Amino acid sequence: MPRLMIAPACLAALSIAASATFGEDLAPDQMGPYQFSAIVNADNVYARSDSSENDYPVAKLSKGDALTVVGNNGDWLKVLPPDGVYCLVGKAWIDARGNGAVGRVREDATAVNVRIASPLSKSYGKVVTQVKAGTDVKIIGQQEEYYQIAPPAGAFAYVHKRFVELVKRVTVVNDHGQLVVNQPGANDKPGDKPADNNGGGPKLVVVPPIPAGLDTAKPTTEPADSGVAGKTEPGQLAGGTPTTGPSDTGPATQPAVAAVEDESFETLEARFNAATKLPLAEQPIDDLIGRYQKVVDAKAVPSSMMQIADFRLKGLTLRKEAAETLKQASAERQTREQAQMPLREEAKEITQRMAANESKRYTAVGTLRASSLPSNGKTLYRLTDPATGRTVIYLSDANADTVSREGTFVGVRGPVTDDTARQIKLITPQSIEPVDPADLAKGTVSSGMVPPSLASTSEAAR
Repeated sequence: MPRLMIAPACLAALSIAASATFGEDLAPDQMGPYQFSAIVNADNVYARSDSSENDYPVAKLSKGDALTVVGNNGDWLKVLPPDGVYCLVGKAWIDARGNGAVGRVREDATAVNVRIASPLSKSYGKVVTQVKAGTDVKIIGQQEEYYQIAPPAGAFAYVHKRFVELVKRVTVVNDHGQLVVNQPGANDKPGDKPADNNGGGPKLVVVPPIPAGLDTAKPTTEPADSGVAGKTEPGQLAGGTPTTGPSDTGPATQPAVAAVEDESFETLEARFNAATKLPLAEQPIDDLIGRYQKVVDAKAVPSSMMQIADFRLKGLTLRKEAAETLKQASAERQTREQAQMPLREEAKEITQRMAANESKRYTAVGTLRASSLPSNGKTLYRLTDPATGRTVIYLSDANADTVSREGTFVGVRGPVTDDTARQIKLITPQSIEPVDPADLAKGTVSSGMVPPSLASTSEAAR
């Protein structure tokens, strides 16, 4: 934005008090009877969608930025939308023409809502004016189901008067739906009236000096007067509820208007939100507490921001207590685990020794031999006494692994059944393992059925 250099004499003349008032509080679609060029007198000042600190910001202004004031609403000055501000209209009501840079409101639309927005805020619910059927609008982009358009006549932003210094009278005219600012001409004389928009002549409204109630020019000899202390605009909670269309999907807090040690409040809020996504033990809680405490101690932000900072501090304090409790519990658990480790290792060793010395238990043991008795056309196998060859028990089934162990002294596990027709006992093998007969005498192998020649050694082991 251009920055205006104002001579001290001019500012003094413009600051002369008068009994006239600046105008009554106005509806959003009206302009006041007096218009002025103006400059911003502080950094980090927000122009908002309406005349309160609860309305979302649409532009961030710096000291020296130029504004055009067209009216007021209480302590808030109504200004033409600053650079970067645009408006939104529903695509359904606009017919784009040519290369898409111009649109016309459809004839079947009686009045289409116009919402004020900017890249600064995700909020765009505030309806600031309406456009009628047949009105042309300048399309500058698209946003979801909306066209972004240049602000039409009737779309205004608001800045608190303490951040604005009025400079000189101007006149604002409606030029085919767009408001145009006419600067004073060289031949303008006091008392001239504004010319018709279609005619010639001067277009400057010359009226009595700036009203006392809106004499915003103030000395700014001390840097602190135009910075954080006393000149920074009130904070902002998300606001602006649309009559139709999308709701505000932006963050719960709008960007802050002051910096704390080179970090803005919105950056601090972003740090907080990012930390919240981390596990509790990994959150930089102490760092966040320190940063929010600086905000509270500095008292450099508006009351709404102070309330948020205070709320964050209380929540972070609770998080810190929870994190310390979690850390203590983790340390105690590690201590217990370290104390129990020798016990676990000892139990493991005992288990291994018991397993090594544990007696292997089988249903029956004996030398595996083929039988002369058939079983469903297959060879029947049996366990025999290695000394006499007499049968201990028959196997009901035999697979390749069983056959491969023929002639070997084995142990077999499995359920035992009686074959009453042939008057024999059968074991259904679940496992077959080679066994050393000497282990029966050692007691490391036991069995429910033992060959008679080995029964005495097995009994002795028991």
